[in-house]
Amino acid sequence: MNASGLALRGIQFNYKTPYSMSGNLTLQYQLTPTLSVQAGYVTSMGRHLETSPAATNVTTITDNNANQANLVQFADFGRGSSYAATQGNSHYHALQTKVEKSYGNGLNFLAAYTFSKTLSDAGDLLNGGSVQGYRAPSVPGLGIHLDYGLAGFDIRNVFHLSGG
Repeated sequence: MNASGLALRGIQFNYKTPYSMSGNLTLQYQLTPTLSVQAGYVTSMGRHLETSPAATNVTTITDNNANQANLVQFADFGRGSSYAATQGNSHYHALQTKVEKSYGNGLNFLAAYTFSKTLSDAGDLLNGGSVQGYRAPSVPGLGIHLDYGLAGFDIRNVFHLSGG
């Protein structure tokens, strides 16, 4: 029996629990009795994030004319099939600022600005994934970390103004 084209669905055998660590340092200063400013550095790091590097990928870098069927671990199975592994990493760094002004009778205004950067080699699983395939997930020494860079959900500047 030939299993050609049969797709594998798998999950990493030694599945690691994903985790995150975060921290912040915030300073606040009251300029007047009704006006305060705040600035803070915020960071977050994720490890062992679940990724979908696919299975039965080419394990060697070669030219396009090579017979790639000889370069995969399970040549009789469908390439690029579903496989989940906890290999992803992410980093978030931000400068968050805020100005708050209070007036009489409960009237207040708030202006906030965030400058941030998010780097990752894992897709956003809650929004359909933001990594559209890895370049060399099964090549030793490269893997998914070759695709570490700006996350697809990176939002660099956020400004918010509100009042009440």
